[in-house]
Amino acid sequence: MGEMKLPMIAINRTGITRNPERLNNLHNEVKYQETSQRRNYNLYTPVPIDINYDVTVLSKNPQDIDKIMSNFLQFFNPDLFVTCIHPKYTDCVFNNQVTLQDAITIEHQDEMDGSAEDIITATF
Repeated sequence: MGEMKLPMIAINRTGITRNPERLNNLHNEVKYQETSQRRNYNLYTPVPIDINYDVTVLSKNPQDIDKIMSNFLQFFNPDLFVTCIHPKYTDCVFNNQVTLQDAITIEHQDEMDGSAEDIITATF
């Protein structure tokens, strides 16, 4: 088993859900294409899947958690996107929005026995 050094960031996928608001006809772009060589990219089916992650920061010092949070927390605006290639058409690129929920949970044990590690966790 490897040795873990703090501070550390752990990323866990917590769920995948299908969003019915983003479902569309799978072949709209072919049915309503302007010519055989030119498709209307505005009719492509959006990605109807939401993937949820928990990002946990572990540290012995609260100052380390504050420094790590200050490096990415203010950058999660509604205009943060990850790009990926369309699964059917390699010349089309999707921009997928990444959002951060406002709830941040910070946990620190109040009472510990002599064998427990004193670790603070912040979960986003």
